[in-house]
Amino acid sequence: MFSRKKSVDVADLKDHFEEHYPSLCRIAYQYMQDEAEAEDIVQDFFFSLWERKLLCNIQGDFGHYAKTSVRNRCLTLLKKRSRTIYCSLPDELLDDSEDADYRTRYEQQLDRLYSDLQQLPERQREILQLSVCSDMKYKDISERLNISVNTIKTHIKLAYKKLRK
Repeated sequence: MFSRKKSVDVADLKDHFEEHYPSLCRIAYQYMQDEAEAEDIVQDFFFSLWERKLLCNIQGDFGHYAKTSVRNRCLTLLKKRSRTIYCSLPDELLDDSEDADYRTRYEQQLDRLYSDLQQLPERQREILQLSVCSDMKYKDISERLNISVNTIKTHIKLAYKKLRK
């Protein structure tokens, strides 16, 4: 489906860029709601094609491949952001809120979450924090803690199960 080329055909890449850039930016904007960020994501997509010397020979449509890739980049970025917000739990997000009830419920949920996290076994809590807050891959956690990837998966599964109760 895809093949590596030894040299990048710059003219071909430029043609793809000119043809697909506007529509890819619109797709990225739908996810990111920020025009500059949407443009950065699309430019990064094309740069990675050039940098890795990977100009796709696609049996299907390049546009479909590009749209899927840009969409996945947006979703990955949004997922990382949600993890960051979850881990850092910034109070400034609610400082301007006039809804005292909402703020109270939010703080109660945070207190309960922190309490529940503290009740997890130490190893589960450590692995969950490395996975969620540090955004480490299971393999990296496994190497760092010198335990198997399957053990990592089990600890995370059990931690989420306890937190959901």
